[in-house]
Amino acid sequence: MKTSRMITGMALVLTVLCSCSIKEDRSLCPCYVDMIVDEFVRDGFSSGTVAFSSEGFDLREEISLARYVPDGFTAAVPRKLLKAACVCGLDKCSISGNCICVPSGVASDPVMSYSETFLPEGDEHELYAVPHKQYCRIDFVLENPMEDFPYVFRVRSDYSGLGIFGLDPVRGNFNAMVYPNALGEYRTLLLRQSPAAELALDVLLPVGVSEFELQYTVNLSAALSSVSYDWMKEDLDDVCLTVDYARAEVSVVISEWEGNEYEKNVEI
Repeated sequence: MKTSRMITGMALVLTVLCSCSIKEDRSLCPCYVDMIVDEFVRDGFSSGTVAFSSEGFDLREEISLARYVPDGFTAAVPRKLLKAACVCGLDKCSISGNCICVPSGVASDPVMSYSETFLPEGDEHELYAVPHKQYCRIDFVLENPMEDFPYVFRVRSDYSGLGIFGLDPVRGNFNAMVYPNALGEYRTLLLRQSPAAELALDVLLPVGVSEFELQYTVNLSAALSSVSYDWMKEDLDDVCLTVDYARAEVSVVISEWEGNEYEKNVEI
């Protein structure tokens, strides 16, 4: 048993039991869980948040991932049904309680995460944390664009968060402005949504400092449904959204994510 396990489990050992010997009821002793984070490191992540939760027990810690390769992050946990998670890619977003929250007015971060429910029964248990893509990248293409396109976009939804355990979308007011980046591209990131989410795309005309005049609104939920976009997919696909300003219409093409292009420095 690794020395680090003795340190990690100290708090739980002191609160749950005075000692654990082979003659005692081992169900009262902690289980030492190793969360293997190698896959996150291979995907280019240097830091992240690991968490464990059960009734009466919660552990969450921000860690340097490379430090825990190859042995894994060790946690002393009670021997009962537990939830585990590892979340990476957060910058503007934050974790509040057990929810990844996107601040109002900004796009999502490129969130990659792992979640699992497990029952530790022995003295040791291993979990293999595999990152999964929790965001959809939306690229905007302008149909017959003007030389100096004066408009900007805003994406709205009634879901603005994601539970770290179970990865269920959480209700909230999401709205993100979409301006051209340094390359003149219009792009945004959207955190995993509920299939029932009410997504809308506003086309706006700037009329002053932080003031806009709404030109029209497109039902983005309907546009995505028309191409059978799957919000329940383990790794979310990206989409290309062609905007026909003259007709006030959009068309959608799904860009399947192949698992080999995590966008750590996506230009928005």
